[in-house]
Amino acid sequence: MIYTSSYTRPDSQTIETSPIIVGNTVFVGASDGYLYAVDKNKGSITAKYDLGAPIFSSVSFSGNTLFVSDFGGNVYAFCMKNK
Repeated sequence: MIYTSSYTRPDSQTIETSPIIVGNTVFVGASDGYLYAVDKNKGSITAKYDLGAPIFSSVSFSGNTLFVSDFGGNVYAFCMKNK
């Protein structure tokens, strides 16, 4: 058996987390190390943020801040702008 991390092969990425909906945007972390923002009506990716390590925890939201942690133990906070 050979172990390979899912983020070492671009063609074999997975999503192991639960998505969260904030307004019209779905946020989800993936094993390729990106946090994705997807338009919930169109299904198109509106933004993606490279965190550098796989994301295996679900995104959370409180107040106007989105929180996510990566496999390396880093915790990120993204402040949402009011529209």
